[in-house]
Amino acid sequence: MYCGTPVHKTAFSLFIVFILLCSTKTLAQQTDIKDAWIKVLPQLEEFYIVVDRDFENAHLVNRGDSVKVNPGDRHITLVWRTINDHQFTTDIEAGETTERSVYHSFPTNPKSSYQAIANQTNLFITTDENSTVYINDRRYGKHMVQTFLNPGTYQLRIEHPELGTLRKKIKVNSLNVTEVARFNENPSKLSFATKLLPGAEYIASRRYKRAVFTYVGLGLLTTNLIWQNQLYSDKLDEFNEFKSLYKNAQSSQDAIKYRRNTVKAEETLNQIVANFNISLLLAGILYTLTTFDSFRKPKSGYRYSSKYLNNSVSFSTRIINSSTPFLFSLKIAFD
Repeated sequence: MYCGTPVHKTAFSLFIVFILLCSTKTLAQQTDIKDAWIKVLPQLEEFYIVVDRDFENAHLVNRGDSVKVNPGDRHITLVWRTINDHQFTTDIEAGETTERSVYHSFPTNPKSSYQAIANQTNLFITTDENSTVYINDRRYGKHMVQTFLNPGTYQLRIEHPELGTLRKKIKVNSLNVTEVARFNENPSKLSFATKLLPGAEYIASRRYKRAVFTYVGLGLLTTNLIWQNQLYSDKLDEFNEFKSLYKNAQSSQDAIKYRRNTVKAEETLNQIVANFNISLLLAGILYTLTTFDSFRKPKSGYRYSSKYLNNSVSFSTRIINSSTPFLFSLKIAFD
């Protein structure tokens, strides 16, 4: 324990206070020196600045304003409704304000992230009413999800309490709204017997690409079967003719020639039969696989629902009627 006269105690206290003040000043200087600023000077009065592609936290600034950033190499995106997204990388030093003048044109149809940032929407998901939507294992809502994500690839998971789980990778960008429509419930109402028809379930559930693949594959194989059957009939007549000539040969030289032709014709018949059987087997395998697949729910879910069109139209109207003009194109995929 420290002991001493009052004078000594006072001097010691002043010394401690001095040390604390110096430490606080040094710490403040160290804290300040970590800060840096970026000032972009475009031909605009108001605009967004996006730092390091973090579009979810875009900064709305006026011309002459500075944005606080971490020092070092920073990727900057300048965004406004009348220009193309302007991107550049600059080295920003600690404790300084880095200025960058930008000159740009004003295209008729700019490739701009303005609408996505202003409306905070670049992803719209529609699914079954009782399904819960997760993106990268984070819950976003049920049935209809409208959100804004940084550009990139995400893992979408849709869970239904009775119908199971759907999974799909999705890519989003900042230039337009990415629509994802995936449903657990099969829209097909076909009977079991009707589903056994080739491609019937694909058509009923609007998986048209797979239906086309099924019909093209079965069509080619069926055509080949018909052709092989006709070819077999022609070659069989040729085989029987050579066989008859061989049996009725008048000389040993003719017998040798006709026997050789008969053996060759028989080999051709065997090859035709083999080709026919292979085509028949392939047709059976294709039918079995496609029929089984048509009964199975797709891993990423069904694309079609009778409610999807109404939901999409209401979403489109809601965005167009927002405070900021927004051009939205409605696209419905039937494959």
